[in-house]
Amino acid sequence: MADKIFNCPGCGAFNTAVLENTTLLVCKNCCGIVFENVDSGIKPVPARVPADWSFVQLNTTGEYDGNTFTVVGRVRLQLRNDYKNFWCCVLKNGKSLWMMESFASFAVFIPDWIAYNKGISHLHADASIRVRNLNLRGEYVEKCESVSYEGEIAHWKLFSPGFFFVQASRSEDDTAAFVVEKGEIECMLGKKVDVQKLNLKNIIAWNEWK
Repeated sequence: MADKIFNCPGCGAFNTAVLENTTLLVCKNCCGIVFENVDSGIKPVPARVPADWSFVQLNTTGEYDGNTFTVVGRVRLQLRNDYKNFWCCVLKNGKSLWMMESFASFAVFIPDWIAYNKGISHLHADASIRVRNLNLRGEYVEKCESVSYEGEIAHWKLFSPGFFFVQASRSEDDTAAFVVEKGEIECMLGKKVDVQKLNLKNIIAWNEWK
């Protein structure tokens, strides 16, 4: 797949898109919107991603399920009592996956949003939540207070805060991330992963923190 080159309308910088399907491309220089194909009807508003304790960065590389990937973008959800970084990763074939991270806890999600039709009453902490053939246990429910993003983003439509984020898992490594917005519920299925198994390279060393 050939890379796509975009000229930032704000500062003129050249930005390269490498994903098969790009929803949003944020300028690496001025953080302005270079390209967007957002299907939510909500226009993303540029905002610099605040500092947090993540050691992942754009261009971090890793391995998952026998495939190598490179981090090309991030959506950061500031929850009421936590934060979640959804790192957008590109595989060699241009397809994407999401690597969710918070305080060195990691999970990898296949980027397919699934409609959940059983209602919000089923989504709460310690509830039994069934998705497809998985029996999960609700871990927590948090309201998203702000959303920020950088780099290149694959399919994503939650660019405004106010929605609720729910995570559910089971004793094995299966996990699911739910978002509840305006009565609609969708989720992505994934696996919790020991960070050592991701073999992450080009990360921020601890002695680089100021």
